[in-house]
Amino acid sequence: MNLNHHVLVKWTEEGLVHLENLHRAALGNLADKYPHTDADCDADGWTRIQLWRLMQILGPTLHIGIAKPLIEGNEVRIPEEVSP
Repeated sequence: MNLNHHVLVKWTEEGLVHLENLHRAALGNLADKYPHTDADCDADGWTRIQLWRLMQILGPTLHIGIAKPLIEGNEVRIPEEVSP
């Protein structure tokens, strides 16, 4: 596995808010015109995302004793079929 491979996560409500804030900070007034895809999920609530992107999203928020995790159960799944 490398950083370009995909993993699966379930975002919490706090995680979805964080994603939206990142999106709006990056695109400003264009955020409504160009929706982000980091929160797209399957029927079971899992989002497929590249590992490097997940690290980019979570990195600044990680610390000991985080009160509201951004992903459910702090669980990251590696799909059986690992693909870049």
